[in-house]
Amino acid sequence: MTLRRGFRIPGNMQSGRALALRRFIFRTVIGMVTGLPAILFAGWVLPGFSITSVRAALFGLVVLSIFNAILRPLLVRLTLPVNILSAGLFTLLIDGFIITSIHLFVNGWVVGSIWVGIAVSFILTIVQMFIANTILADDDRDLYFYQMVQRYARKEKKQQTQFDTPGMLFLELDGVSEPILRRALNGGLMPHLKSLLDSGEYKLVAWDSGLPSQTSAMQAGILHGSHFNIPAFRFYNKQEGKLYVSNRPGDASAMLRAIDDGQGLLDAEGFCLNNWATGNAEEVMLTFASDTSGLKMLGPSNNLFQFFANFNNVQQVIAGSVADLWREWREARYQRRHDVQPRISRRYPYPLIRAATIVLFPYLSVYLLLGKMFEGIGAAYTTFVGYDEVSHHSGIDRPDAMRILAKLDGQMRQIMNARPFVHRKYEVILLADHGQTMGATFRQRFGFTLGEFVNRLLGSEAAIQEQIGGDEAAASINLLASQLTQSDRWAAKRLRRLVRNRTDEQGMVEVFEDDEQTRLHGDVNGDPRAHTVVVASGNLGLIYFTHWQERLTAEAIAEQFEGFIMALTSHPGIGFVVVRTRHDGLIAIGKTGVYYLDSDTFEGENPLADYGPNAARHLRDLDTYPCMADILVNGFYDPVKDEGAAFEELVGFHGGLGGKQTMPFLMYPAHLQEGDLPPIVGAPEVYKVIRRWQEQLRGTGGSNLAKAVRPELDEI
Repeated sequence: MTLRRGFRIPGNMQSGRALALRRFIFRTVIGMVTGLPAILFAGWVLPGFSITSVRAALFGLVVLSIFNAILRPLLVRLTLPVNILSAGLFTLLIDGFIITSIHLFVNGWVVGSIWVGIAVSFILTIVQMFIANTILADDDRDLYFYQMVQRYARKEKKQQTQFDTPGMLFLELDGVSEPILRRALNGGLMPHLKSLLDSGEYKLVAWDSGLPSQTSAMQAGILHGSHFNIPAFRFYNKQEGKLYVSNRPGDASAMLRAIDDGQGLLDAEGFCLNNWATGNAEEVMLTFASDTSGLKMLGPSNNLFQFFANFNNVQQVIAGSVADLWREWREARYQRRHDVQPRISRRYPYPLIRAATIVLFPYLSVYLLLGKMFEGIGAAYTTFVGYDEVSHHSGIDRPDAMRILAKLDGQMRQIMNARPFVHRKYEVILLADHGQTMGATFRQRFGFTLGEFVNRLLGSEAAIQEQIGGDEAAASINLLASQLTQSDRWAAKRLRRLVRNRTDEQGMVEVFEDDEQTRLHGDVNGDPRAHTVVVASGNLGLIYFTHWQERLTAEAIAEQFEGFIMALTSHPGIGFVVVRTRHDGLIAIGKTGVYYLDSDTFEGENPLADYGPNAARHLRDLDTYPCMADILVNGFYDPVKDEGAAFEELVGFHGGLGGKQTMPFLMYPAHLQEGDLPPIVGAPEVYKVIRRWQEQLRGTGGSNLAKAVRPELDEI
């Protein structure tokens, strides 16, 4: 381990006790170096806290180090259920109690109250982190983190040291399009990934996600090779009379079961973390499409408690979350004061959800994934959702969204740089499942939602149910809380009692209320033939006439609702409408032309010209789905301004066609592919490419020979 000033810690092997003592002394010395300025600063700025001398400050820090090593872990574990419910904030009370108690042992250390102690603890944490980040190089901080994770991994599973096949890690950067990634690389925001590309070790390509350009379908395609009958994030099944929403675990499980053939990318010693699809992994955590006949089947919930019981993890999450809440407030205020357009509301609970997606979940994912690497897991797939969440609310290329990419680069570095210290070789593949397109929303532009527009066209006798999404990331937080309650640890039992009033029959804990918006328009007692469901997924709208179980043709719709299709098509916020006809098959209707999808011809102006070279192919595929809507509506896209309009209240959006939303990236080790990859169209093709790489790696030797020439973590 090397400090920026050139100080090197000896690397000779030590006995277990000597090694533990050396680690304690080193951490104490670092605590002194970073803590003394922090304590003196706190004594200067905080009323109610005073240090009479430097000697008192030093002795107080020694006592604090002893308490942190012995007393704090015990208190954190004893109060773990409350600590989890408070998102780690209860730890501040513990810190306040400890710091207030030091005056019993050190003269000249005066703390007015426990609240002053909490303030001292917070200042101490922030200043220490700042100084440590200044003194220690990135690699040094990473090595300390690897030590901590390795100790946890050894407790969970006996390590295997010999492997026949390299492992594969799939790191998904949710919502990052290839053009946005290249902008970040060229702008110096992602130096680690850029170095991999510049050295020729990795290659970067764009691929065409197709329809629907959203996570449930794309992850099903990438991890299982098919996303059949998932026409959108939200869709209606006429035969069942049921609305499906992808981030509801019961719905997600049913959607995946229909296509699962047991041949997922994670079927050999796999670990699935923070995803939608499972990839047939043996261990599944924080994944919506797990078999939720009971959440108890979701896997290693105990590992989550291991994470939250570690004070260093909680400290990092709290400090990072507070910093992000401050940053979000400033960024939202900047957009308001400078009238940045387009923009949407960023009120509660979005700031808390954002902090969870860019602080808690990435830190948790890195921690758990590294633990599995030390255990020698065969394959792992995890999703980093921070950019996608921020871009929805801020815009896809705004400074606050681009800063998330810089954070992601550091997290990718931390994972990839751990490879020399584990026993198994790992190939790392980075990818996105879709991109995002940006623009003012349909409602902002025209004053009404798609459902309200449909209601106007059908008339007041119609009863319209409109389903519009809320903040999708809130469901991930609910899933985390739900899985924590399923552990067999004593703390989980207490946690279950504390949240029983917010837990449903399936065991799902509702930290944040399901903000999926179901709106009713028109006369609910009107003509039953006009009962219509309108669902929005980004700029993709699906319209179902639910009185008829069969899918209606354009002619049948015209008989019941004269002029409806043409009125839809003529609206300036709609790019094209897709419907099946009796005589011409599937057609896409634009304002000045019609595309005959079955024959691949068009009359007038091609309505699909601005939506990508494979638009017709994607629409034909969607037409084969039993849950395809009676009418598909794709929002407009302006290629000159590079903007479109979502039917949801999102500035950055995905789900349909148009712009960067269908341009995700794939970044892979160059040695896996001889020559250049042929163009990839559709997530199932990504599955085929990766499956081929997995097959060619089998039996090539998976033990990490490089580990022999690198220092053991125990030596550091």
